[in-house]
Amino acid sequence: MAAPDSGTGGDIATTIRRGTFQDLDALVALDDIARTSEQRRERIRQGLTDRAISVACADRTPKGYAMTNDSFFGHAFIELVYVHADHRRRGIGLALMRHILDNANGSKLFTSTNRSNTAMQALLARLGFEASGIIDNLDPGDPELVFVKRLDRPGHSTPPTRTIQP
Repeated sequence: MAAPDSGTGGDIATTIRRGTFQDLDALVALDDIARTSEQRRERIRQGLTDRAISVACADRTPKGYAMTNDSFFGHAFIELVYVHADHRRRGIGLALMRHILDNANGSKLFTSTNRSNTAMQALLARLGFEASGIIDNLDPGDPELVFVKRLDRPGHSTPPTRTIQP
């Protein structure tokens, strides 16, 4: 089991830890889409099963989460970063992204966001991600922009700067 990764999330003290099934209800409650979409709830359940969700907590309460996988053409991919609307722009997304970067496997980490999501694009630029491509026809009129971060650790043979301990 992963030990928490503590850090500051801007003006909020944030602890990042691996998600567990006990988090399911809290994650659904903080995610506007999951509250109304069974498909999103099922994706969160599967992410918890796969141990692929990192949860950002403040005051021991989940405020956001990120889901990763290794299925993007054999590379790590950040599938989703979600922060409750009341806690956005306070560093929680940044804390989640840094945690993922510190613990990523492989030499490259990919993610994507809609062209309309300028806040996520700014966060990715801040973290050194670069544009990698565009996918049309997922959301009408709002292309998906693909980004990559080169991790300079082929095969992830070097330990990350922040480790997860049992």
